[in-house]
Amino acid sequence: MNRVRQCSPCLVLMDFSHPVADWESLLAKVRSLLDPHKGDLIAFTTHVAWKSTRPYHLFCHRVLTQEALVQELPTLLKNAPVGEEKLSKQSVEVLEFKKLRNELEPLSPEIARRVCYRGDHYEIGIISFQPQAASDPKQIIHTDKDVVCHVLSGRGRLGLNKAEKSEVIPLKAGSVIRILSGIPHDFAATGQEELVIWYTLVTATSPARHPLQQGPP
Repeated sequence: MNRVRQCSPCLVLMDFSHPVADWESLLAKVRSLLDPHKGDLIAFTTHVAWKSTRPYHLFCHRVLTQEALVQELPTLLKNAPVGEEKLSKQSVEVLEFKKLRNELEPLSPEIARRVCYRGDHYEIGIISFQPQAASDPKQIIHTDKDVVCHVLSGRGRLGLNKAEKSEVIPLKAGSVIRILSGIPHDFAATGQEELVIWYTLVTATSPARHPLQQGPP
């Protein structure tokens, strides 16, 4: 961890096959130490362990199988970003939805994602979920970030596991969702087409305090 803090690396590789007591905390710590303008966190795992590690995939910029890593590692090292090259230097940029869909990177047979922008306290991108006969029930928790999503296309559902009760919310194109930090959740496509979502992760002011929910003074 000290090496990450001292060196500000362009690329960090994490081995999900290594036994770690709390992967979520470790990944969150590594992400907090990476320079958001140039650092990539890429994890790798085995085909056998893919499903069991899935809750941690969204903490990474990419997740690969060990075989895929062996093939891609020379390219990853060659193309490792330097300084702020990864971020657009334009003050205004227009993104085309169709182009973004073609640039999605698979995280699993069900999920693909493209991170479009990252800053010190936010991440913005597009993520898609392919219809599955049985979607993976495992949920993800962002301990320090609120999630704001806008469904761009498709139909699906959002599963929430709040302290007081579990809840399933149907989603369709145009739905806008906000999920507070610390709430376990998962998305799944329920129609015949993929569910495509534009998402924003925003560092929460405090896990225990969300000003917009406090009501009028």
